[in-house]
Amino acid sequence: TTAPTGRTYGRKRSKLPDANHCRQGAVHIWIALMTLGLGSGSSPYTVLVILAGCAVLSVTIFCGYAIVFSTAPMIRLYRRARHWIEGTLAVFFGFAGLKLLLTRI
Repeated sequence: TTAPTGRTYGRKRSKLPDANHCRQGAVHIWIALMTLGLGSGSSPYTVLVILAGCAVLSVTIFCGYAIVFSTAPMIRLYRRARHWIEGTLAVFFGFAGLKLLLTRI
């Protein structure tokens, strides 16, 4: 069965939410933000302006990330820190994998 805070495995309850719970949370946050931004007497034009603004912000931000992280200084920084970054991620995902393997189903 699925609990509000995550999946249950036998008697133990996972502390991590499942993917469906995360998607539902994202949808609820989006609805809450739109409700705060729009108000009760909003026109369809206002809804379109807000949605277009969110789309423009998303594209701008992620294109900015692509540009910044593809510059020569960032590439050099990553090459210097690569082993530390990959080592940290290996430990983190190794621990997560062990946790999954050792969890009672």
